[in-house]
Amino acid sequence: MISRNRPSPAIVCSRQARRCRRERLFSCCQCCRGADPEFDWEYELTPIYNNKIDERYITNLIQNVVSDTNESELFLNEKDVEEIDETIDNLEKINKPKADIIRSLWDKVKQNPQEYAGTSISQLVEDLINKENHRLMQEFADKYKVDYNDLRYVINNYVSDGDSTRQKGMAEMIDKEAYKKFKDAYPDTELKTLLKWKHKIRQEVDTFYTDKIRPLMYTE
Repeated sequence: MISRNRPSPAIVCSRQARRCRRERLFSCCQCCRGADPEFDWEYELTPIYNNKIDERYITNLIQNVVSDTNESELFLNEKDVEEIDETIDNLEKINKPKADIIRSLWDKVKQNPQEYAGTSISQLVEDLINKENHRLMQEFADKYKVDYNDLRYVINNYVSDGDSTRQKGMAEMIDKEAYKKFKDAYPDTELKTLLKWKHKIRQEVDTFYTDKIRPLMYTE
């Protein structure tokens, strides 16, 4: 839930420090000169000056919010909520799959911030991304009747824009046994030969990696 009540002085100080750092007002107040000595100033400014928003920036914002939350403050500050909502909206414009995952967690945090006090938001996001990656790869493996572990190996070693015939593990994944399983599952398939099927799978893996997997990867 969201509160419009005035937060405690300590929380105001912490939020003001973060705001000053984002706006590059390094010495505007005592907060910025003395609070939070381990704060990564250079990274905090990255989304502003490099026009780049990624999951680490957003998870830092959410982490700061739940770190401000304690037993005596059961509600999130409205300005913090608006800032994080807006930042996720901006991420959605360039990376909707990742924004959807972070938003799903943020919605839960807004409903019950106390539940996330003391937890690592970045780890929770990483776990959600791993879970989604597993779901997507399992779905692909089931559809094209390839071995899940083989597919996972190919994806983990995939070279974008590389030669599809030379991707690590690809030859082992699209062997005769996999093609037989595919034909048994789709007897009316237009892919009547092993060669055509291999070509199709290589294309589908490239599209799958580009559209589904790469957007969820961590970016520096």
